[in-house]
Amino acid sequence: MVLLLPFALLAAAPARVQAGSTQRVRSSSPYLKLLITSGVERSPTFRDIVERLETSDLIVEVECGRFTSSMLAGRTALLAALPGVRYVLVEVGCPLSSAPALATIGHELRHALEIATARWVVDDETLALFYTQIGFPNRAAKMASYGQFETSDALDAGERPSRVVSPGGALPRLNPASHQVRK
Repeated sequence: MVLLLPFALLAAAPARVQAGSTQRVRSSSPYLKLLITSGVERSPTFRDIVERLETSDLIVEVECGRFTSSMLAGRTALLAALPGVRYVLVEVGCPLSSAPALATIGHELRHALEIATARWVVDDETLALFYTQIGFPNRAAKMASYGQFETSDALDAGERPSRVVSPGGALPRLNPASHQVRK
């Protein structure tokens, strides 16, 4: 789901970008880093999305989020746009078991890729215009005071990683009490 938030409230983003040395899809969470790596290794769709994001002007931070709605497993928000770089936050509901978390990350990264393809999307107004063109209102949007949009491509991208069967073994597990990765 793409979430439209007041752009001015989120415009503060770190300006520590160095050309050629930036990992575009990243997380501060060891668990989410492991899931992203697992998704890249297991799913051609997930890998394609990450590879395309790595060549874009987006910096995508994937982090744990806490949501008040039980209908919300993840969300994507445009935080800031600076010359040559735009910042996107992908939040995934934590704790969430590995397979659903992987599907949610794939879904939300697809939204980030949609934003990456529209370089003219630089604030909430242009983001809303973009998603009214390519998406449709999320059924939960009627209950919220902000815009929520969905796309068929993101729905499909969220389903594909969870269907992949790989000889790579079990997905990493999260200890819900500590948010640490279990081996």
